[in-house]
Amino acid sequence: MSVKKEIRRGILYTTFFKYLNYFLQLLISTVLARILTPEEYGIVAIINVFVLFFLMLSAFGLGESIVQNQELSEFDLSSLFYISIMLAILFSSVFYLSATVVASFYDNEEYVKITRLLSLALLFHTLNTVPSHSLRKAQKFRTIGLINLSIIILSGITTIILALNNFSYYALVIKSILDAFLEMVLSFYFIRIKLFRAISFKAFNNVFKFALYQLLFNFLSFISRTFDILIIGKYLGAISLGYYERSTRLFSTVTSLSQVISPVLHPVMSAYQHDKELLYRVLSKVSKTIAMIAMPLSFYLYFSANEIIQILYGNQWGKTIPVFEYMALMVWVYLLLTTNISFFQTLGKTNFLFIYGIIYFILLSSSVFVGVFIYKDFVKVASFIFIANVIVLLFSYFILINHLFNKNLMKFLRDFTSPIIISLFIIGLNVLLNSIWNFDNNIILKAAIRFTVNFIVGIILLKIFNELKPILEFIKGRT
Repeated sequence: MSVKKEIRRGILYTTFFKYLNYFLQLLISTVLARILTPEEYGIVAIINVFVLFFLMLSAFGLGESIVQNQELSEFDLSSLFYISIMLAILFSSVFYLSATVVASFYDNEEYVKITRLLSLALLFHTLNTVPSHSLRKAQKFRTIGLINLSIIILSGITTIILALNNFSYYALVIKSILDAFLEMVLSFYFIRIKLFRAISFKAFNNVFKFALYQLLFNFLSFISRTFDILIIGKYLGAISLGYYERSTRLFSTVTSLSQVISPVLHPVMSAYQHDKELLYRVLSKVSKTIAMIAMPLSFYLYFSANEIIQILYGNQWGKTIPVFEYMALMVWVYLLLTTNISFFQTLGKTNFLFIYGIIYFILLSSSVFVGVFIYKDFVKVASFIFIANVIVLLFSYFILINHLFNKNLMKFLRDFTSPIIISLFIIGLNVLLNSIWNFDNNIILKAAIRFTVNFIVGIILLKIFNELKPILEFIKGRT
């Protein structure tokens, strides 16, 4: 199968399940937002940051290494799985024992119980490192989609039932544990890793350099992405964090919905890692396609923030709206950044990825410090994070295009001319719509009209700029 067909097949399966999963997640999230309070979401959000931190350490970059390395045998995978068991037991135990420290830092004894319960989620997630990434390497995108769909349905229904029966934030805790357990069980069922009685650390040595730099990048990226949650929760309180976390969660849902290309790239392109000209052509095509869709989408979401938050979460979440506006502007930036990361990995240049991670950490942590300690406002945090992400995106292109592909960066960036012009039209359209609204009391009608008008005008603009056909051909695998 050609690289175009491989990418196309992966995108088709990923797109289908992303959209289906998105609808179900949105439905579940909408129900829970009307049962649980911002404070309850804020409490669990803090502990989830620590879970993700320990998960990042325990995974040790093994997952990406498995996808990248084309020479791993069944015995190698078996050995890496045994190593992941050791890491799972070690880090989940440390996390369990750290419960009192976390509770002391946030001055809330309830965090002791929550932390100890979530150590189970950490254990299951780490045990799943080898099976889940083996599925990705095998390009089992349909299977991965079915697994995620099953988890969303089962854990979502369970969480709603628990929330309705006054389990409060423990409903969200149990959901995290159930998600991890179900993903582990289903991944094991579908990949069936052959286990040998012996274990060798040679496979670990073979992937160590790639995995080490991947781990260092993951560490910096994690700190950068969660530093805002930790600091806002500590210094601005659980209620402020609840509003902020809802917006970041919705942002993650939107980017997950839109991100149907980059999850496919590394598994597919790793087989062509030595053909730099091919990789550059794919990067150019993918980046322009993402920009063409995501830039106008970002501005549409920005102008729709009020309707989206009120329809999904209700009036009690009004303080989330200005945060989501900045998150909406960041959608196109985030999607392009994650695409670039896939190419760093495919080229085997996780050392350069680590350098990029350092810059990312410095800029994002600085943004959080300024927003929290100078302005004392979680909305300001979101605004500075948006600016920092734009700077990081340009820096990542500088490393990737100039130094790794040895191409002209300015020539590459000229491909973004059409997306920028189309986005300016979308901005003008929505400013015009805001000036002529006569039915602000009917929020659903307002949202429906805005979506319809933006969608129709967006399609017309793509057609005028001769960009609609290339996008459709890319998706069909003809370019």
